This record gives sequence, C-alpha cells and structure tokens, in this order.
Amino acid sequence: MQRRIFLTLGGTVTAGWAFFGFFGPRKEDPWRLLQSMQNHLFPQNGSFPDAETIASVRFLKMVSQDASFDRADLTFIFKGVEALRKRGWRTMLSHNEKEAIMQAFSRTGFGEQ
Repeated sequence: MQRRIFLTLGGTVTAGWAFFGFFGPRKEDPWRLLQSMQNHLFPQNGSFPDAETIASVRFLKMVSQDASFDRADLTFIFKGVEALRKRGWRTMLSHNEKEAIMQAFSRTGFGEQ
C-alpha cells in the first residue's frame, strides 16, 4: 500500500469515527429518564405535590449513597428505566406518547411489580 493511500484511508476512518462518535446516537442519562418518568407519574395538579416539588429523584440519589441503602433496589429501578427506554421512552415525548408507553408497559410482568 502506498503511503498516500494509507494516509488518506487513515484520515477518512478517523474523521468517520470522530463524526459518528460525536453525532451518533446516544443513550439519555438514566437519572434524567427516571426524572421524566416520575414527572409523568406524579404530575403537577394542585391537589398533591408533584415529583419536582418533592424532588423525588434528588432524594433517591441522596439516599442511595448511604451505606445502609440496598443497591438491589436501585438496580431494580434502573432495570425498569431501561425497559421503558427500550420501548421508546424519551424525555421529549408528548404526554400522550408517554402515557401509551406507560400503559403498554403496565401490562407486562415487569410493569406489574
């Protein structure tokens, strides 16, 4: 292989890797997805405090750092977050889209736990 071809191919591969690494699909932060799910399940309605008001995810982050916290609980929660993500849950979905995903998930064995 000639040096010029080698350098051209190397540059092309590097540029492609950099492009797709930077602009390629990324998974949303699981904590952010959990916050989105909590906001959907506990919306602001005036009668009860919503997820934002009680800072449910911030509280979970805080208590999960304690030595007495059972890490299996956090694992279980994030398995649910991942399952909903695989079903199409994204933070930017409309209320109706989130509700459809949540309803379908609730009919699964995992969603009933």
